[in-house]
Amino acid sequence: MKRSIKILILGTLIFTLSCNDSRKQTSKKIIRELKNNDTKNEDLLYNTKPEDILKDFMTWYNYHYYNIHLAQDFIALDTNSTVLNKTQFLDKLLTGNFITIKTALKDGIPTYKLFIPAVKYPEIASVIMQSVSSEISNYKMEGKSLPDFNFTDLNGVGYNKKSTKGKIIILKCWFIHCKACVQEFPELNQLVDKFKQNKNIIFLSLASDNKKELIDFLKKKPFNYAVIPNLDMKYMEQYLGARQYPTHLFVDENGTIQKVVNSVDDLIVFLRKVNLEKVSK
Repeated sequence: MKRSIKILILGTLIFTLSCNDSRKQTSKKIIRELKNNDTKNEDLLYNTKPEDILKDFMTWYNYHYYNIHLAQDFIALDTNSTVLNKTQFLDKLLTGNFITIKTALKDGIPTYKLFIPAVKYPEIASVIMQSVSSEISNYKMEGKSLPDFNFTDLNGVGYNKKSTKGKIIILKCWFIHCKACVQEFPELNQLVDKFKQNKNIIFLSLASDNKKELIDFLKKKPFNYAVIPNLDMKYMEQYLGARQYPTHLFVDENGTIQKVVNSVDDLIVFLRKVNLEKVSK
């Protein structure tokens, strides 16, 4: 019983950290390593040691958040430096026996390597298992067709498979009280503005809140996506596979889900990869 309660508390913690984005920067050196270096067009090697990031929970969490991006492209290595595919890598992380450390950056693609120590840190291991479970869920959605839908936004505009046929849909799942969801608004608004002349790209957001709540809220926090109210979270979680909020889906012209991520940063990286500026003009 005590173990179940502990896991429940950790689950609440990871959900809160994800939605509230309330990380304390306890390891400025580690965070600065990513921000200063990964933006440069050069190959890099990192010498981070497991003991450097396992001083306490928040030191590890900050390192993991800023350095490990499992939704993006990466080279995966086992503990003995054997190359793994993404599924193998995620499956090993899901056991809770490993942490992962970024060891290199080449041509903009990071290398992540597994290390054993997570088994000695049950709190960290539990959070890794939950976050990886979400990533696996996202990964399994990729390649599937977007489920049938019939949405009506706050302005009375309807959306279904027929009306969106042949168009790209960039979809966001969120709710008002998810702080991380709302913090993304400015960057997402810039994205909408950038592609507002392209009628073949549709920006939709699914919110669990009711119409009145959303109208009042969006007066204070403008959001340029078309907002669909009253979406049951069961729909977002069961049909779209959302396990964390926010969840973003990129759906191509054929109605196929090509990418599922949980942050605007990962979304923008993917949009650069597919060169959205040249798509569907």
